[in-house]
Amino acid sequence: MTSGPEEITRKKIALQLKERRKELNLSLQSLAESSGVSVSMISRTERGEVTPSTSVLSRLVNALDLSFASLMGSRASEDIVVLRSGEHPILRDKANHFTRTCLS
Repeated sequence: MTSGPEEITRKKIALQLKERRKELNLSLQSLAESSGVSVSMISRTERGEVTPSTSVLSRLVNALDLSFASLMGSRASEDIVVLRSGEHPILRDKANHFTRTCLS
């Protein structure tokens, strides 16, 4: 069974957030304190169990000194990634009914 776009997005977010937290040598607790996001939510996000709301994700990327683009895309600016229809990463904030689709 292949992974859908939302599962792929969730896994990509999980991997990027955890890698960046480890690069900065931050514990879950210290990231929670600097971002205002609970340890439980960060842990569940890093394990790919949940897709965080855009507000939670915004607080995490700010605390980790990342951008949404670097979180969803490749690290090298010269890389070209082709996303076919239906493969675009989608972030949904169910509480606010807000959807963000990464197009570039």
